[in-house]
Amino acid sequence: MGFEFLAGESELTFLLFYFIFSSHLYSSLFTSLLFHFHFIPFSFLFPPSPFPSLQVCALCGSLPLAILIPAIPSLYELEGDAKSVRDQCSDIWHMVQLKAVWRPMAFIYIYNMFQTPNTAWNSYLQLTLHFPAWFLGFIALVGSVMTFAGIVAYKKYFFKSSWRFIYAFSSITTTIFSAMQLLLIFQINERYLGISNYPFAMGDDVLQQFLSGIQFLPSCVM
Repeated sequence: MGFEFLAGESELTFLLFYFIFSSHLYSSLFTSLLFHFHFIPFSFLFPPSPFPSLQVCALCGSLPLAILIPAIPSLYELEGDAKSVRDQCSDIWHMVQLKAVWRPMAFIYIYNMFQTPNTAWNSYLQLTLHFPAWFLGFIALVGSVMTFAGIVAYKKYFFKSSWRFIYAFSSITTTIFSAMQLLLIFQINERYLGISNYPFAMGDDVLQQFLSGIQFLPSCVM
């Protein structure tokens, strides 16, 4: 499951492109690069893995170089006088004082501050429900695919939608699917619904990942 960590760390690196590209172009770039890092680790699907973790880490680390190095000869500097660091910091300070900037930034910060990650859930699935480790990795991979699908869905269908609608809809829906974990804990899914633990756990997780993908890209674009 280490590939999920690698993909997450690589996503943070892509945020630097915000300072270079416009929001629409940035979202396209982010989506294409995210595709690579979410589809690299297919070797973890089938136990035992045909590739050791070191090779997968090397592949994840070398792919950005393979994408960026060929573009180096086409880089160029824009003509004009470069501002000093002090002037650039002053411009940034004036920008963040704008109501159209600090209000969305404050909302995103406060919203994410109150998000509580359920870090013990995978341990519960493995130790209590006896899910094999490879299936947990499979759930993580499918969740990454659904995160990518959520990002693509936002870019294609919700790019011009109101942030209030996106966050309200995704928050309410995520809360509903999170509460469905109680059905798995009390085994209601098997006793009354006739649904096995494996597909029920996967469906609950991947739908949440899809919604998090829709919710994630607006903050990156801003």
